[in-house]
Amino acid sequence: MSARELPWTEKYRPRRILDVAGNEEAKKKYVAWINSWVRGKPTKKAALLYGPPGCGKTSIVFATAQEFNWELIELNASDVRSREAIEARVFSSSRTGSVAGYAGKIILLDEVDGISPREDAGGLQAILDLIERSAYPVVLTANDPWDPKLRPLRDVCEVIEFKKLGKRDVVKVLESICAKEGITCDKEVLSAIAENAKGDLRAAINDLQTLAAGRKSISLADLQVLGERAEQESMFEVVRTVLT
Repeated sequence: MSARELPWTEKYRPRRILDVAGNEEAKKKYVAWINSWVRGKPTKKAALLYGPPGCGKTSIVFATAQEFNWELIELNASDVRSREAIEARVFSSSRTGSVAGYAGKIILLDEVDGISPREDAGGLQAILDLIERSAYPVVLTANDPWDPKLRPLRDVCEVIEFKKLGKRDVVKVLESICAKEGITCDKEVLSAIAENAKGDLRAAINDLQTLAAGRKSISLADLQVLGERAEQESMFEVVRTVLT
């Protein structure tokens, strides 16, 4: 897939922790945890990052891998996450050295709150075993970490909250993407996109890419392309709010 065809959420994914939008307090806690690993004395072997969709939980792990030149071992929400699958995918990687060219590893288990005790038999216990035996940092993400089934994980993790992004942070990222793509876009349009995304940066970037398809200039009139996001205000209502 060429760079032109890449989803912008991938094309413009942050490559440094510093570049992850917003959540400065969460980033400080996360960096302190990562640095404890770099010093060889991790405060806890795993971190549990939690918060709403599109707030930077997964992006900060990708940025860490890029910044430290670590190999990223990922198990995401679309993968089977039974004990057998987790063992096959990440257990051996958690103890062996990195492939040539990498300085280390980081292991990401995305959306652990989606693991089903029935369908993903043994998955939660396998994650606990992985954390205990891993020679590398393990990062878990969740939208809701307070499910009782996750209590054993919370007990062994550095728990870090990522909050919904503010509109200003979202607009700043959208402005940067427009500049890099050579797109002229009114500030009111970007503000409306950010308002409609309700703090979900991934959704906002996807909406911007949808609007920009085949265009080098985006106006308020183009916003009707987006229609209405489920359970949110229609884009027309957002535009009216922005313009009043």
